[in-house]
Amino acid sequence: AGFVLLNLFQTLQWYCRVLPKDRVTGAYYAAIFGRLSVPAAAEGLLMVDRSTDGAEHLSDEAGYDQRELFLDRFDDRPDSVMTLSAQDPYSPGPHVPYSAITAKDHAWLRVTADLLVPDTVRGVPPVLVVAFHHDGRSYKYRTGTWPLPLPVGARTVPITMDYLTPEVRSTQDDVKVYLWSQDGSTWRVDDLRVQVFEPK
Repeated sequence: AGFVLLNLFQTLQWYCRVLPKDRVTGAYYAAIFGRLSVPAAAEGLLMVDRSTDGAEHLSDEAGYDQRELFLDRFDDRPDSVMTLSAQDPYSPGPHVPYSAITAKDHAWLRVTADLLVPDTVRGVPPVLVVAFHHDGRSYKYRTGTWPLPLPVGARTVPITMDYLTPEVRSTQDDVKVYLWSQDGSTWRVDDLRVQVFEPK
């Protein structure tokens, strides 16, 4: 009888939006146990809200500590920019295990870079790639593309992509971030930066 009553009460909690269908942690369950309203600050005890449509954006940075994971201004290259081409289609970038990013259940990566658009555009603009790897296979592979402004002309176009780390198979699974000229056309890119937003 006790379990039936608990089940009925939890159904009422779900109806009142106190007990969500997912994201519940032990700490959140303890905070809302026996309640029909969510206590103050209990929302912060839920697991991170993961997107179901592939679009990710870190909108509330207040609950995170920020640090720089990687920055390459390509100062060691001619004209201090990275030239992607058929002979050199990939930029260097970070290649680090999850354990070097955070010990928490998730973190956000914010990746930015600049594309130096020439007067005359030939080929497809490069893509920004972020992916995790386990036993040599990638997962949660995401790309970002530069929307070229119209009219196209010589200018610098920035890109920003927010990336929520997946539920990793192992803390030694590694993330790679790089720029890629998919069709081998020549493009110049600069200032590849990766910032980590780690839960406080």
